[in-house]
Formats: sequence, structure tokens, C-alpha cells
Amino acid sequence: MITQIKRTLAIALMLLPQLALADGTGLSLDFGTAGTGVEISTGINDDFDARIGFHSSNSNDFTMHEPSRFVEVSNTRNEFELLADWHPFQNEFRTTLGLIYYSADHQFTKSSTISNITTTTTNSPMDGFFSWWLNLVTLGLIKPQPYSETSTTSTWADFGTHTHAVKYRALAPYLGLGYGSPMNKKSGLELKFDMGLMYRGLPSVTSHFDCGTSNPVGSPTCTAYQNDLATQEAAMKNDFSPWMKKVALGLTYAF
Repeated sequence: MITQIKRTLAIALMLLPQLALADGTGLSLDFGTAGTGVEISTGINDDFDARIGFHSSNSNDFTMHEPSRFVEVSNTRNEFELLADWHPFQNEFRTTLGLIYYSADHQFTKSSTISNITTTTTNSPMDGFFSWWLNLVTLGLIKPQPYSETSTTSTWADFGTHTHAVKYRALAPYLGLGYGSPMNKKSGLELKFDMGLMYRGLPSVTSHFDCGTSNPVGSPTCTAYQNDLATQEAAMKNDFSPWMKKVALGLTYAF
């Protein structure tokens, strides 16, 4: 996350000399469901603005325990935006229509490689809990909520390592509402706010399963798990909504 913030600030600083020469232009920094971002906005007339922007997020520290399994979740997302704003009342309120190039990678790794270890596990079924987590992680910023827990002894080596890679590469239409405009403003800071939906479609899903020591490759259990990968991939696609919520709050400096 710190790396993404530094990158965003560096882009903003490089753009400052060019923006300072243009009236009715604004530079924005914001934070929201798409991560940290920078935007350039320019007024076309009293009714319309245009914006370009970049947002990025990268989280690799989501870890959790399922029954008898340790799950690590990493998420990387980048968005390049081209937006048009209409101000129907010729004030800061705006409606927005645009296109977003959406690139996202989500990786879910379930590791089970330690034998005879006493561990804390949840009481919820693995499949339901994992599906619940997948739905939440599409929002980007929501972490798993606590479940009731008990301490048990599990033989993790029976399960091996299971990885799901979920990828998006899409040109997504966006429709939203917001507040803020650099037009007809004296130089200075003002708040900006955006909320809306973009249609990103369904992702591609690739799964890989390494059998554990108790069920080596070629054993009936291992073969059954590997044959089930296609079914799991199809099911995971349906766990992700083709619609993506976007909310962002930030500051705009009007030149």
C-alpha cells in the first residue's frame, strides 16, 4: 500500500508544472475502493468537465485459517480512467459516464503442508466460508469478519496446496454520481467525491492442485481432486459479480 501511495504522489508531482499553466484545470488525489489514485480534470464549459485518472491497489497480507487449512489472499488492481462529467445544475454536483481499463489479479492459496499441529479453526464449513470471502474481496477493502473458533489438532499434510488465480483484463463502461468541479473556482483545495458502478464482466480462473504427502499423485484421492478443478473454476467465476462498485473521496486543487 505504501508503494502505491508513493507512486501516486510521484505522478502528481510530475504533472504540477504543466497544470499550473491552465485555467479551469484541477489535480486530484483520492482514496477508495480502487485504492489510491490521481486524476487530472479540465473544464470544457459550465456544463461539462473531462477527467483522466489512474488508481492502483496492492495487498499481499490477507491471511486466515479455514478448517485444517491456511489461506493466503493477494490482490493487485490497476485502473486507467477516461471520464466525462455533466453538471446539470452548473454547480459541483455531477453525473459521470466513462470507460475504465480494468486490470486485476486475485490469487488464493490454500496451504496444508504441516503434520500433526494444534491449530485454531473456525466452525463454519470450508466451502461456504471460502465463497463468502470471495464475494467480499471483490470490494477490495473489506477484511473477513470473526467467526466462533475452537482449538483442534489437525493433520494438514492430508490436503496439499491448492491455488486459484483470478484475472481481469477488461475495458469497462462506468456510470456514476459525484461532487466537485475545477470550473469557475478560485485557486485552492476542494473536496471531491465519486460513487458508481462499472461493468467488468467475468474473470478468467486458473486452478492448480498439489496433492499432500498422505495422498500422492496417482492415488484415488489426488486424482479425484485434480479432476474436479474444471468444476471449481466454473463455480469460482460465478462467485465474482460482473459489476464493480466504486467509491472514492479526495481533494482537488484548482489552478
